[in-house]
Amino acid sequence: MAYDQGLYGLAQRYYLLALHACREGSCPDLGAKVIGDMTQLSTALGRYEDSLGMVRTALYSLPRQASGLVRSELLGLESRAYAQLGDGETGNADRSAQTCVAVYEEAPRQEAGPDWIHYMNQAEVDCLAANTYIELALQASDKSRWRHYAAKGEVHSLRARQNRNQGYVRSRIFDEIRLAKVRLAQREPAESAAVGTHAIRLAADTRSSLIVNWLAAFSRDLTARHPDVPEVASFREQARDYVRRAAPARVGDL
Repeated sequence: MAYDQGLYGLAQRYYLLALHACREGSCPDLGAKVIGDMTQLSTALGRYEDSLGMVRTALYSLPRQASGLVRSELLGLESRAYAQLGDGETGNADRSAQTCVAVYEEAPRQEAGPDWIHYMNQAEVDCLAANTYIELALQASDKSRWRHYAAKGEVHSLRARQNRNQGYVRSRIFDEIRLAKVRLAQREPAESAAVGTHAIRLAADTRSSLIVNWLAAFSRDLTARHPDVPEVASFREQARDYVRRAAPARVGDL
């Protein structure tokens, strides 16, 4: 919750307390998961090398008998970290994303995982893979490459939407922003703006610093790539109106 509200220093202190509790309680798999969670902080601050180092540490520390759900999530976070480091890590990002999905699919369904990993389902796995492929597609300049990665990002994004429980409104908002980024990666600015506008409508009654972060980052990227498209200008104004209501002090972020 502290992370979601942008209180990164407080979030880090809670995570460190959690790690200490895991050590005292001899729960290394939960400790590895907490380290994975901490990559959200370093990623939010643009410290992608730190994110990769932490998630690899988490994977190495994970016991062999640990839940496949934990391993799958960590692999998804690893793939995202590789993708954010640029072209030199494209192959590693793709392999980690594929392994993330494979490990989840191979995890025995008859065994219930720990309560603290209950959220890890097909939709979450697809989100993790989609984040990686969208990042790779947006970075690629070669047409064949961005089309290849955007197509993969689209498959995972659409499958996440399809499998998402309708009661999880906040997650559905992120699903829509993610799909809007897919359309941006596919070089379809008008459609990207339309999906982004749908995300704003879903978020009308929601107040989350993280949602504001996603919308602001997406709006900046969309506007920078396609400043002269009328639909993009309309989306930017609607995004500004939403942020003005949800977090007035952050209107300048757009």
